[in-house]
Amino acid sequence: TLEDCSNYAMENNIQIKQYVLNTEYNENLLKQSKLGQIPNLNANSGYSYSWGRALDQTTYTFTDNQQIHSINLGVNSSMTLFNGLQTRNTILQNEVNLMASYQDVEKIQNDISLNLAAAYLQILFNRELLSVTENQLEITGQQVDRTRKMVDAGKLARGSLLEIQAQYASDELNVINAENQLALSYLNIQQILNLEFDPGFEVVLPELPDPGDSLMVISIDNVYEVAEQEMPEIQSASLAVLSSERSLDIA
Repeated sequence: TLEDCSNYAMENNIQIKQYVLNTEYNENLLKQSKLGQIPNLNANSGYSYSWGRALDQTTYTFTDNQQIHSINLGVNSSMTLFNGLQTRNTILQNEVNLMASYQDVEKIQNDISLNLAAAYLQILFNRELLSVTENQLEITGQQVDRTRKMVDAGKLARGSLLEIQAQYASDELNVINAENQLALSYLNIQQILNLEFDPGFEVVLPELPDPGDSLMVISIDNVYEVAEQEMPEIQSASLAVLSSERSLDIA
């Protein structure tokens, strides 16, 4: 069903996966920028051992067969107190980029859904077209038989038979073309779903109710206003502008 195809595409389509990975990248980038505010702490240690002639640090004289052990320990920490609000603006910019990536995922999901619905409808159309061409081929075949009998009986010229036979050959070509178009439409929808091509793949013909008498009337201005508020690509573009403003603040 179309619903099955849509659910499968949301999980397996390559483009959707790419946008989801980009969102995860932005999530990690935001987390990294926030953790960058935490002071760092580093520690080191060292040990050395030597023997033989050496300088006694207490008397500042050389001694023989001296064994010296030394241990060095060190700890250091640093924290940025102020850097012109670059850290804060970087965090704000990463938050905006993350919100934009969420909108991008929603946009690509909408695009894939529309492409999937179009591919699904194309299959249904090509199935009906194939059925029509096959019926037309059957009718033309009956006309060929009828014309051949009339030519054999001397009621029609042989040219009439040749003409209808040419029409039958043209209808055969139409059937082959319709079969190819149907196969291509099946290939297209399986590519959207990121499936290996399966010649046994079939779609369900949906049962749709008869349309009601009431009509949904909406003005172009209302359509634009709703789209301006709801369409994720518009939200993503607005967030991209805000991200650029944050980038200017950082600079």
